[in-house]
Amino acid sequence: MGMLSRISDLMSAEVNAVLDRAENPVKTVRLLILQMEEKLLEVKAASTKNHARCRHIERHLGELDQNIVSWEQKAQRAVEASEDELAKAALGQKLHLERQKAWLEKQLSTAQTFSVQCDEDIQMLESRLSETRDRFRALTGHDRNMSRYAPVTSDVQHSESSEAKFRFDQCAYRVDQLLNESELFPMSRRTIEQQLDALERKAEVDRALESLKLQVGSVTA
Repeated sequence: MGMLSRISDLMSAEVNAVLDRAENPVKTVRLLILQMEEKLLEVKAASTKNHARCRHIERHLGELDQNIVSWEQKAQRAVEASEDELAKAALGQKLHLERQKAWLEKQLSTAQTFSVQCDEDIQMLESRLSETRDRFRALTGHDRNMSRYAPVTSDVQHSESSEAKFRFDQCAYRVDQLLNESELFPMSRRTIEQQLDALERKAEVDRALESLKLQVGSVTA
């Protein structure tokens, strides 16, 4: 018979039903255990990597918060000195960092959801692995009548951890790109799309400058 290879099969298949169709139940259960152990290691590795990614994003978000406050203060000092162009440049940096922060917050939420799902998958796999090992011990104890043992429930909900890991790796690559680019404010070599986006940013900066002037004016009045 063809051996189960997908996590969905491992998590939903009735071990007893598989054994009923197996020509060599002991070999079948042994292979099932090996597959479950391999899948468990894979999911744990993805979970560990994802937890590290979450911590990395959280640290960078903290740095962004500090830099946003810093550029806000610089813009305020420029306004107080009647240096509108400097204030606009500072507000442009602040806006750029705020957009990075919003994007990274979404990626962090996705990564945190993935962590929860990984933890659930690990718990279910460990439970199924323990039950399958019990059946292996029963078989090697020359008890081939599996009806006396409670069957593994087939309605266990699961996720496609391998597919989720692939999606996460794609997301992680985009996060790494953004983190590498975040050290410098892109002032040159803009693409057409970036130039169009710059027009929108300029309008936002102008509005932010007017708002900041009003705040400074109300304080000094």
